[in-house]
Amino acid sequence: MLSDNFYNRFSKKLPLELIIFDCDGVLVDSEIIGNQVIHKELLLLGYSITLEQYMQTGVGRRKEEEDEILNQMGIKKPNDFWPKVDKKILDEFTATLKPIHGVKEVLQDIKIKKCIASSSGRNRLEHSLRITHLYQQFESVIFDGDMVKKGKPDPDIFLLASKTFGISPDRCLVIEDSINGIKAAQAAGMRVWGFIGGAHCNPSYIKTIEQTGVELIFSDIKQLPQLLKQDFYSKALEKQEAMRNFLGI
Repeated sequence: MLSDNFYNRFSKKLPLELIIFDCDGVLVDSEIIGNQVIHKELLLLGYSITLEQYMQTGVGRRKEEEDEILNQMGIKKPNDFWPKVDKKILDEFTATLKPIHGVKEVLQDIKIKKCIASSSGRNRLEHSLRITHLYQQFESVIFDGDMVKKGKPDPDIFLLASKTFGISPDRCLVIEDSINGIKAAQAAGMRVWGFIGGAHCNPSYIKTIEQTGVELIFSDIKQLPQLLKQDFYSKALEKQEAMRNFLGI
């Protein structure tokens, strides 16, 4: 077994050079809060939609995409719907939002370059990160949904992140909790691991994540450093075996 000293010494030579985190549901436990607020407002408008049904349309999507799907479902909203809902969500975040348990320590432990690529707008994103005291971890490396024309499942935001860092997509690992996020990472040619530790990840939601063909699924963010080490060890052993085969030894 390779030692931690070996890992630390060669961590800069990892096949992975950049970890791209989604924010909502991966760094902060916000998906359930935001979706509950929106669901409540839809009920007040008289629409009989369950929270689970709404979350199938809302998680990992931008508002324009949500609107299109809700319109197809026959749900019409007043013009002030999103401004009113956005304020209520931010107020609820201020009162109740927490970081995913253990994520602060994990971010400090990871030595690989890291950034955020989220479908959320800048205002909501910074608000979430500041009140959970995570903003300083990513201050200059935050990519938000307003920075690209097409949101997830299009790969644009992930490709923007890799281009900004000057790192090839195949050397990036994305940590995602949504189907659209996973599809976007796959379309970008990046590796992607599914995180299912958020409060919104009920059994039916987890099943949909499993059906995406994601490389790995984990439920405890504190597992991430060890998973990265194991991934490094396995890749190192694969390279060692390939070299032995090449040399005929």
